[in-house]
Amino acid sequence: MLFSIKDDVLSEEDIKIDDYKLLNVIATGSVSTVWEAQDTTSNEHYAMKLLLPEAMKVSAHKVALKQEAMTCKKFDHPNIIRMHVHKQTKNHAYYIMDYFNAPNVKSLLRN
Repeated sequence: MLFSIKDDVLSEEDIKIDDYKLLNVIATGSVSTVWEAQDTTSNEHYAMKLLLPEAMKVSAHKVALKQEAMTCKKFDHPNIIRMHVHKQTKNHAYYIMDYFNAPNVKSLLRN
């Protein structure tokens, strides 16, 4: 099982994927969720884009996530968030990128 959300709370045994502890939901879409994740080996904080369990059943979603990750990996500039790791297994598909703790541009413009 990837993770289960019951009443918007993750159970203790389900908050870890590989070496990453899922901390907070940053954004949710129709096929993926972006999490603030902590690397349990280094204690560094990252953002994890994780396919939802329903999306894991559709190969096109896994292909799209892989393409997105590989495209992001090609960019290297101090003003662009870096993509670090892409992983797909039978149980989950995700990629890890820099965590940028700030409001998004849309919310800044509204304020």
